[in-house]
Amino acid sequence: MRRSALTALLALAIQGVQNVVGQDDRGLDAWHLDNLYALAVEQLDPIVSPNAQSSHMHRILVVLDYRPSKSKQYYVHAATNDASQPVQAWPEGFKMLAGDPNAKSPNGIYTYYCHRKPDLTDEISADNFNFDDPCIGGIKFDLTFPSCWDGINLYKSDGSHMTYPTHSLRDGPCPASHPIRLPSILLEYTYHPETFPAITKGQNLNGHLAWANGDTTGYGLHGDFLMGWDRDILTKALNDPGCVNLGYSITIQTCPTLAPYWNIDAGKNCKPARGQLAEPYPQGDGNVVPRLPGCNLLWGTSGSKPTCNPPVSALDISAFKTTAGPNVLPAGQQYNASLPTAQGWNSIGCYNNALSGGITYTDNNMTPERCQDSCKKNGYSFAGLSVVGSFTCTCTNTFDKSAGIQLSGCATACPSGSKTCGGQNFTAGVMSAVADD
Repeated sequence: MRRSALTALLALAIQGVQNVVGQDDRGLDAWHLDNLYALAVEQLDPIVSPNAQSSHMHRILVVLDYRPSKSKQYYVHAATNDASQPVQAWPEGFKMLAGDPNAKSPNGIYTYYCHRKPDLTDEISADNFNFDDPCIGGIKFDLTFPSCWDGINLYKSDGSHMTYPTHSLRDGPCPASHPIRLPSILLEYTYHPETFPAITKGQNLNGHLAWANGDTTGYGLHGDFLMGWDRDILTKALNDPGCVNLGYSITIQTCPTLAPYWNIDAGKNCKPARGQLAEPYPQGDGNVVPRLPGCNLLWGTSGSKPTCNPPVSALDISAFKTTAGPNVLPAGQQYNASLPTAQGWNSIGCYNNALSGGITYTDNNMTPERCQDSCKKNGYSFAGLSVVGSFTCTCTNTFDKSAGIQLSGCATACPSGSKTCGGQNFTAGVMSAVADD
């Protein structure tokens, strides 16, 4: 999440207040954090701009033990964990982004809400923040982070080490290209421009808002996450029946594993060990500034981001430099996503719609061996078994790594013998063939 500014000749930092998700939301198996405090508001970003001044202001949430290497924000932590879709703790040193600060069109991973009444009983939603309404109850956004990981890279600048599940932003299996399921994060944050009536004057928000990088469209909404948990404790919580698979959301301090570590006073009073970066203007909510900090002129839907002439003077960040960690897991800890190399047919798993092209046929006497033999005779290297009305064999040379992994669902018994013949409809048990010498 980035700092927001209200613009009306001058730029005004908007007060940020986290939205509270109601406890016991049926169907939302999640942990929610209702008490978030800003650790710092400054031009530092240890993910995108390590050991350098960042391109725009950041509000750093979630109080952890040190900064700048382990502090960022998240709000709701989805916490469903079962055998068919196990959730692993983020690895040490893990980093990711959601959204693109340079986006000039919606990307489907966030929603803005305009609260038209102070009691939040009336709201409208959009893919940008330019509401034709004063939003006197505040303006909120929901931002969902990706939760499927490639199992190798702790961070890639293009974000390709992460992707979203196959069905929606938070639901469905992870694809074969990113087979490791991590906790899902939904960040909710509310700003209250109505608390500054001398500036807003009851006007509609349309045309009066900008993100801290100068974006006046709202499409540039984005957030960063750095792993700051004790991984052993998080792993224990993800397998604690009092914390997951409840069928409803709970406050994070309700989780028995996490409860002993909850200390709201420590969080409220925590200060950055190295202090806060000295900025040219007073920082914090409610301060009027002559322009957005850094080189961040206002810009809309067209053209490249404008540059500053003369250039804006750089800030002294020497006191905040640190040693950057690796962006790739050690080789011995990496997930091996390569196909089997042993000769003959090898099972590579259960997938949804992973095979296409080639040939497909049904057989009332289907067995894995009959399917394999047919595929081999016809020169195909992949064989898939499924039940699409009848027992079906698919032979192809194409395996789609974007297909969703199904850790259960391929256990339909074959019509003869003791083996299984895939799953219902388009879930298939997939085998790959390695030619004999």
